[in-house]
Amino acid sequence: MPLRISVIISDYDGTLCPTASLKGLNNQIPPDLEKVLWDISAKIPVCILSTKDFGFLRKKVQFAKVVSCIMGLEIFELATLDSRSANVDIDLVPNSKNYLSAKGKFSNVISQYRLSGVNKLVKNSVLLKKLSDKIEKEFQDISIEPKFNYVDGILAAISLDYRQIQKWEHYKTNIEPYVLNSIQQFVLSLPNDLFVQTYSDHPFIDIYSMHLDKGQAIDAISLMLNLSKVQKVLYLGDSENDNPAFQKADLSIGIRSDERVKTKLDSDYLIQFNELTPFLQKLYAEDFVFNRMSQNIQ
Repeated sequence: MPLRISVIISDYDGTLCPTASLKGLNNQIPPDLEKVLWDISAKIPVCILSTKDFGFLRKKVQFAKVVSCIMGLEIFELATLDSRSANVDIDLVPNSKNYLSAKGKFSNVISQYRLSGVNKLVKNSVLLKKLSDKIEKEFQDISIEPKFNYVDGILAAISLDYRQIQKWEHYKTNIEPYVLNSIQQFVLSLPNDLFVQTYSDHPFIDIYSMHLDKGQAIDAISLMLNLSKVQKVLYLGDSENDNPAFQKADLSIGIRSDERVKTKLDSDYLIQFNELTPFLQKLYAEDFVFNRMSQNIQ
């Protein structure tokens, strides 16, 4: 049955840029895909729901209406410089140490902001740094990406990334169990509620200052946008941390960008990364009415 889409929410890494197999330069969205996202954003809201932090994402997704970062820890609603109301003249909290003037740097400003679990964030930040130092010392092949909340610059998560290793699938099989054991020993040795996100096929391990869930983030985005029950959400993702969001969405599309990654996704449909741009172009041309037959999706 045809379904009219009112909002598109998408993961970033591995979905809008095929970085599961290679750590690309700046993890940029391909130009043809970025163009159609800009076109769509002029008609309906396009939102990003990512494990990345806002400092990383902001310049890369200026087409987005809402950016949900660090698995939903921080959520930003953005307003374009042209359409914002006259009384919205600041980019964030004026006394924040990460305050940035939007002029000359971005096409939009932050009009609404939400932060979850601030007490746990502050409490567990030091523990995350200690764990990061431990992993860096014990496993030098792993690249550790710290993720900071945007307003206060507090360490909120770390991502252990080894996709730069040519045969990372062998590393995952043979070395990752030792990495996880080291993490587990640390977690059990101290009273904390760090949340460890593992992946069955991807070359990552993500560790957060608290339990975070993309399904809950979908609810928070819907609330921020004041979506009604009749407005339908399309979600795009590529890994098992997207499954809670797939289950919340009215229509879900899983993206495959690496033949070595065969994760079971709870999405309605699966497409290859090179099919994503044509899929979105057709959805745009058909006024956001999704029809499986016309889209030629199995």
